[in-house]
This record gives sequence, C-alpha cells and structure tokens, in this order.
Amino acid sequence: MALYQVEQATGGHEVPVQQIDRLMRQMIYGDHRELDERGRLRPDAAELSPAVQAQVMQLLPQLTPATFTTALPGYQQLRREFRQLNGFAVPGIANTLADSDLHGLTY
Repeated sequence: MALYQVEQATGGHEVPVQQIDRLMRQMIYGDHRELDERGRLRPDAAELSPAVQAQVMQLLPQLTPATFTTALPGYQQLRREFRQLNGFAVPGIANTLADSDLHGLTY
C-alpha cells in the first residue's frame, strides 16, 4: 500500500497488465531493456528505484494494525487490481454462477 501511495502521488503506477505489456513490447521485443546487475530484465525498475523506495520506507512505519483502515490511500486500488489479476471484479463480467454451473465444475 505504501508503494501504491507513492506511485499514485508521482503518477508512476502501472496495473499488472500494463507492466506485462511494457515488458513484452519494450524489453523483450523492443530495444528498451532495463537490466539489473545480473543481466535480468527488470520491469519493476521504477518501483525499485532508490527515490521511490526512500518514500516507501518513510510511509511503512505509519502502516500498523492500529492505524490500518480500508480507507487508506491505495488500499482499494490494490485490492481491485489483485482481484482483477485473479479474474474477479472485472468490469463487464458477472462474478456469479448458478448452482447448476457450480455442479458441473466438481469431480
């Protein structure tokens, strides 16, 4: 959530599919490869930059069980993106199945 807050403040957030698209278009099939010291592709280079990590480290101590609330900046977005990455809460897709549909999915 701290990373999401920093990314939202700086305008640098990518949803997972955007990061995958950039990895494929720019790094694998393009000519803008971001590599780490071991030669690995790093589509997460922006998130791992020292400037971003410094801001994240300033926010982390504020996120405690006592201060946590679902109204914190970034929480709803993190939750929505995690659910969508796993096939839930996708706009235009019903997330309900009839009981008869569920029966067909069992062994």
